Amino acid sequence: MGVEPSPYQIAVSRQTLDRIEERIKSVRMPATSSGAGWKYGLDADWFKELVAYWTDDFAWARAQQELNRTPQYTLRIKDAPIHFAWIKPKKRSAPLPFILLHGWPYTFATMLPLADRLAEAGFEVIVPSLPGYGFSPAPNKEVRGLRFIGSRIAVLMEVLGFDRYIVHGGDHGAVIADWLAIDVPDRVAGIHANTIGFRHHGAEFGNGQTGNADATEEEKAYVKSEVEHMDSESAYFRLQATRPETITYSLADSPVGWRHTCSLNGRNGPLGDRKHL
Repeated sequence: MGVEPSPYQIAVSRQTLDRIEERIKSVRMPATSSGAGWKYGLDADWFKELVAYWTDDFAWARAQQELNRTPQYTLRIKDAPIHFAWIKPKKRSAPLPFILLHGWPYTFATMLPLADRLAEAGFEVIVPSLPGYGFSPAPNKEVRGLRFIGSRIAVLMEVLGFDRYIVHGGDHGAVIADWLAIDVPDRVAGIHANTIGFRHHGAEFGNGQTGNADATEEEKAYVKSEVEHMDSESAYFRLQATRPETITYSLADSPVGWRHTCSLNGRNGPLGDRKHL
């Protein structure tokens, strides 16, 4: 469409970094139940270790330098720019490009290792920062959903000259991948998702069905475990899905509060080390 993307390099100001560092070092930890572990939320010892890592070991300058090795760009789509990494293979052998969509509370950086592997296999890869995440500002102050974000991603790919593409998404990115398949099916050659975003018509959440046909025993067992997981691990999800501005003040003001809330996502709890997200 005749619009050239602008090259982009991450450059977080020293003032911003100093403020974050000061807020982390001066954090006031709450009183928590002794020996509770993960029963009522985050394990206190685990979280203190994480905060100590950010204070003593993490070096943003090194991380920023590493990220800037990946070619990045911005392109204005309607009323706001979208930031994205664009990884081109040494020899393009795949007919269609890949677009990789991250979720919450992640960033485009989590998709870069996969992007590199796809590029090695001959794919051209686009990895956007979703509008409202990371280095892509929100379009405006209106409430916007994942379908809207999908529409912006579709325009981005069109402006870059990609008529058809394959989409991978996780978390929010999985739902956006579904919306792309629904809204621009002639452009989406296929999708892969590691989260179930949409279900077939007639399949209510928790009923054990994937469609109108009777569910298999395996499907029933899966849905039972899914419902149990949502009941015990989704308090953050319910709050942010229904009253997102309740928590946004503490998230915007406190880097430790932000890390704490991100860790409440069950997948970021005792299942693994998430220091580098």
